[in-house]
Amino acid sequence: MSNDINEIISNKLSDEELAKLKESWAKEQDKLKDTDWKEPIIMPEYRTEISEYKGNPMITIFLGDKRILGFGLKKAVAVTESMAAISQFVDSNTIKDKDA
Repeated sequence: MSNDINEIISNKLSDEELAKLKESWAKEQDKLKDTDWKEPIIMPEYRTEISEYKGNPMITIFLGDKRILGFGLKKAVAVTESMAAISQFVDSNTIKDKDA
């Protein structure tokens, strides 16, 4: 069995599908070439919402519009009590910006 990606793709796609895929890929490559990588990437911000689930309080964390995590009071207490360890974990596992 061949591991050559071009051979695998061409065996699975019609000639027309393969031509469209190659054209799309070439356009994406051109976009990447035109990108000014010095511009900062703006990440969506975290936000929270408080709600109830089956009568119990719940907090949900979103990144932009995407729901990331939701939990109740017991887990919120555990997170709060462990905040120093969580912060240390994030600091020790985050790549620091060399220019900062």
